[in-house]
Amino acid sequence: MADKQERLRALAHLAKLPAFLSLFWQLMNHPKVSGWLKLSVVAAIAYIFSPLDLIPDPFTGIGLVDDLIFALLTIERFISLAPTEVVRECAREAGFDPERLAEEVEEAVLALSASFALLWTLIERSRDRLVERFSRKLSRLVPPEGEEAAGGQEEAAGQA
Repeated sequence: MADKQERLRALAHLAKLPAFLSLFWQLMNHPKVSGWLKLSVVAAIAYIFSPLDLIPDPFTGIGLVDDLIFALLTIERFISLAPTEVVRECAREAGFDPERLAEEVEEAVLALSASFALLWTLIERSRDRLVERFSRKLSRLVPPEGEEAAGGQEEAAGQA
């Protein structure tokens, strides 16, 4: 039951994604937000999409975790370092209660993290099932080494 409620809460926060993107876009375009702060966000986005990672993505998918954490920390720091009056103004325009914005961001980060964890679990289960299924099919196509060698010896004896 709690798992279902958690998923519903995560979906509710995902539904707010357009509002969060609107807030982010407004802050990025606001003249009172520091150019250095905006540049740090651009650099973070470049890092996330860069093939260079602290933990490479191909390593069992854990490399995606550092990208997710980095993105969430970047968003949180960007909002917390932007001028408070600008954040309040942009939050109202994006449809948020400025008094609850910190809670909304925290809940959204937790919901996105939970969604990512759930997605990762599903990917691992699917991967394990695919590997098992592929291994069974492969074992039917390729005989074990002992059988292959015995078949080759019988063939050689038949030719002699």
